[in-house]
Amino acid sequence: MEATRTEELAAAIRALPPGGRLRVVERVVHEMAADLPGVAAPQPPSVIGLFADMPEVVDEVCEAAMEARERAVAVLRGAVQDRPGGWRR
Repeated sequence: MEATRTEELAAAIRALPPGGRLRVVERVVHEMAADLPGVAAPQPPSVIGLFADMPEVVDEVCEAAMEARERAVAVLRGAVQDRPGGWRR
């Protein structure tokens, strides 16, 4: 029994490493979306969108980033800070 072209392509894709398979699938999906009238190509999700159902996590990450920036600025300005379990210049 002779394999169909679709079966041959599927077998060739299965032979690729996982990253290669993903790139092939993404390319096919993007090309198909571009060919459909009135359908926008899929956009990668934003970082905020990934955490849309966890706003408290986004707030905590932003707060930690701002605190780290403040500490870095203080260190660069030559400030000496002593904090229990913290850092010291």
